[in-house]
Amino acid sequence: MDVNKKIVELLPKLKDFPEKDLKDIKGFLDHDEWGVAFEVICSVIDEDQLNIDDSIYSALDEIGRAMNMDDSLWSDLKERI
Repeated sequence: MDVNKKIVELLPKLKDFPEKDLKDIKGFLDHDEWGVAFEVICSVIDEDQLNIDDSIYSALDEIGRAMNMDDSLWSDLKERI
């Protein structure tokens, strides 16, 4: 799986996502810091209490598992659906 591509495809789907955080995430992706970018996405969704849909949650799950990240990063985000 091309994690960078999956994250880039996910970004436009994140509604009400702060522009500053999007800029930071793009910077992390430019430097192949996919894990940091993923952590920021999950943290912002959680901390800003952003609503997501099933497709976003599924994408987060797929990306996180592909990177062997701790699922505690995104598992609680299911409540944001």
